[in-house]
Amino acid sequence: MRTRSRSTRAVIAAIIALVRVWRERRRSRRQLSVMSARELEDIGLCRPELGCEIGKPFWRK
Repeated sequence: MRTRSRSTRAVIAAIIALVRVWRERRRSRRQLSVMSARELEDIGLCRPELGCEIGKPFWRK
């Protein structure tokens, strides 16, 4: 019975970790979408590259 409990906890922990990654991607892409041309230049991106990145769904890397 303990093995099942441990495996259930492991699955729940993995799901929580995955949701955190998705939220971070969504947050990062939102921040990129509102950056000025100068800010994008500072981090080495241009508008066309940015369009590809912010167009991705949150579950895509």
